[in-house]
Amino acid sequence: GPIGQQEAIMQVVEGKENVILMGDFNFRPDTDQYALTTAVLNDAWLRRWPDGVDDQGIQLTDRIDHIFVSPDIVVEDMRYILDPASDHPATTAVLTQP
Repeated sequence: GPIGQQEAIMQVVEGKENVILMGDFNFRPDTDQYALTTAVLNDAWLRRWPDGVDDQGIQLTDRIDHIFVSPDIVVEDMRYILDPASDHPATTAVLTQP
């Protein structure tokens, strides 16, 4: 989405705990919106798979669906489910609190 929209969302969640922000954001990891978001929240995909590739070899550099979490959230698992029935993968995560 537009940068202004993402700035407004970040103002609401900045400094808060137990934040899970997820959805079809329509921005990729190489965008200003992503950089703005990950300055405040963690990308759950990279928390689970720090090198960007999961244990099945899935590496999605052009992903637009994201799950972002505050640093206090534990990401136990994170998956993208590739299915030809959709125009982009489904996103799932197992999240807990310490």
